[in-house]
Amino acid sequence: MGVQEVQGNNGISAYQKNKKAGRAEGFQESFLQNLKNRDQEKSAAADAESRVRTEEQSGVGRIGMTSGVRVNAVMLTEALQAAEVRHMSYEESDHIRIAVTEGYTLKGKIQDEDAQVYVEAKYEDGRLEAYQVDMAKVSGETEHMIERFALETVEEA
Repeated sequence: MGVQEVQGNNGISAYQKNKKAGRAEGFQESFLQNLKNRDQEKSAAADAESRVRTEEQSGVGRIGMTSGVRVNAVMLTEALQAAEVRHMSYEESDHIRIAVTEGYTLKGKIQDEDAQVYVEAKYEDGRLEAYQVDMAKVSGETEHMIERFALETVEEA
């Protein structure tokens, strides 16, 4: 291997600061556009958060994410009340409905005191929700899924 000797700059062209026209300005414009988009995303997130807070305050927000079982916070005050999840097994329950296409399973158990039915809903994403249904406040023509399931639980027992 040989070593080459460099003598002076006459053989090698010196680096010149050749700036490509519009290159730096394009970066700055792109950077400013990204900052604007980030500000817009933050404002959109703040708007969504304020909308959620408004729904919670008005009691219109929904509990439950599947299309088949939806419980409004307003309905929780009438016949439904949120309850603590007991992780009830199939053997302990009096009535079971497995809705594969809708993505949920309902388990119901009749409580001896005050003619109430405990309903536990398990969703395909692993979420568990529980409700205490006061049967005295449920009408026979109800269209609400949890209330209808509670009526079916009482009829089967």
